[in-house]
Amino acid sequence: MQPKEFYSIVNVYDSPENSSYKSRRKSSIQETTLESLQSFLSSHGPRLGQVILVGDFNARTSNENHVPLMESLDQFQFNGRPTSHPIRSNRVSKDSVLNSRGKTLLDFLACTDLQLLNGSTLGDVHGEFTCYNYNGASVVDYVAVSQALREKVISLKVRDLTRFSDHRPAVCTVKVRHCGVSPESMLECLEAAPVKYK
Repeated sequence: MQPKEFYSIVNVYDSPENSSYKSRRKSSIQETTLESLQSFLSSHGPRLGQVILVGDFNARTSNENHVPLMESLDQFQFNGRPTSHPIRSNRVSKDSVLNSRGKTLLDFLACTDLQLLNGSTLGDVHGEFTCYNYNGASVVDYVAVSQALREKVISLKVRDLTRFSDHRPAVCTVKVRHCGVSPESMLECLEAAPVKYK
């Protein structure tokens, strides 16, 4: 019998740099969203298992990606042939902008050993735009996984816009064994939400 594998989907929203929420956080010298996220991942590490990080980071990363350190390229081959998800430092992206928040996100990914799937995975080989607004189109919504989980990713598809949002939904398909999880065990991993928001 194989040991159970655990997976956690962590959904993130990092508000735009010029938002009133962001300016209030800066004035009160609170952790940034990525600092809070890194603290959360560090403190809950093993209990989370393999992490699938998804969300709107309001960061533009052009075609950059974190590449894990590897002993040998041979480990990324199956039966002597390259795997369907070769490791590349660059991704394909229709968004050519790399901004300061994008660089910070890439640093965060390097520290947590996660990789972006956008533009480097079957289903999104062109690095489709994920957000459309009055300024134009951009890629700010991402899915990131560890190398071990990346090998189980079947596809990432950026769907069409809906009338409900200016962001395109993304669907990531991962090949994993599913077994029921009790609500009690899920509650053990959760933290209480703040009672009062400022």
